[in-house]
Amino acid sequence: MHRIYLTGLPGCGKSYLGRNLSKKLHLQFFDLDDVIVESEKISINEIFAQKGEKYFRELESRLLKELSNSHSSFIMATGGGAPCFHDNMAYMNTKGITIFLDVSPPEIVKRLSEKGLSKRPLLKDVGPENLVKELEIKLQRRLPYYSQAKIHVNKAPDYIMEHLISEIGKY
Repeated sequence: MHRIYLTGLPGCGKSYLGRNLSKKLHLQFFDLDDVIVESEKISINEIFAQKGEKYFRELESRLLKELSNSHSSFIMATGGGAPCFHDNMAYMNTKGITIFLDVSPPEIVKRLSEKGLSKRPLLKDVGPENLVKELEIKLQRRLPYYSQAKIHVNKAPDYIMEHLISEIGKY
């Protein structure tokens, strides 16, 4: 039984990888942002606009802990900032396997430019010309938390799946 938490910057592939990994490992998948939207019945952008980031971070932490305590195994894509608030990273490390998907800001910008930024509340108002710099700043602020992950992955996308399955097997 495993609780697997995927962490990393917005756009690094947590949800995409989590869905694929959950199929391969036959584990339930949760996207924490989707759980929040379902709980609140409004979008992440609306939560930020109407209730603020403080409310969002408290809700995020509460739902993270509720899911962790009510399920003995799953794969979860956390929000990019989730590990950085309310001692969430330490909590996840006590409950399961944390994985930091270390994708460079230029690669993330490339991916996001193909999908759009409308679902990214902390990035949507940043102009495309400033996006790499903004992600680099976020990475520097969040790296102390992300670096606490039990597994650190900075491999090419086609290699990640098998590499992670091998690493998870060590726990």
